[in-house]
Amino acid sequence: MAEAVSLQELEPFLAEKPQAEGLVARILGVLRQNNTQLSALLDPLHAGRHRLREAGERLSAMFVGCLCKRRSRDLSAMLRDDYALLNLVAMNYTILHTSGLAMRDLSIASLALGHLQQVTAILQEIVRLMPSLVMHEISGPASDPPVEVEQRAFANTQAAWRNSVSAA
Repeated sequence: MAEAVSLQELEPFLAEKPQAEGLVARILGVLRQNNTQLSALLDPLHAGRHRLREAGERLSAMFVGCLCKRRSRDLSAMLRDDYALLNLVAMNYTILHTSGLAMRDLSIASLALGHLQQVTAILQEIVRLMPSLVMHEISGPASDPPVEVEQRAFANTQAAWRNSVSAA
């Protein structure tokens, strides 16, 4: 999954929004670091049982392949795709964390929970940044988008998430 994000670093339009550029770099750094840590912990445990991992990697590769083929020239669409990818990653960390707890392997459970917390923080950052990106794309680089519209979109989005969580 880090491969798909690493391609985004090469996009020239990314430099137009330093916040987004930093976010993409952060996503890539977290994914690479997490992959290294997970491999170091899980590879020795599953030396003879690679079929499940290989199936997961094939599924991830298919997902990344679809994203790369459909890559948009819009920064908001690129981060929307990252958001979808990171949601898949978050769900996998939830499963790994739960599995670690069920197997009473606190090292796996703890690592997965830490990674889940990193990914959810990035997901929240994408949600915070999205209204600004969309406004910038609609208004164009030459004009200043109305700040109140961006603020209202952000507030409405946050309220929607709060309401969905409190209703559950």
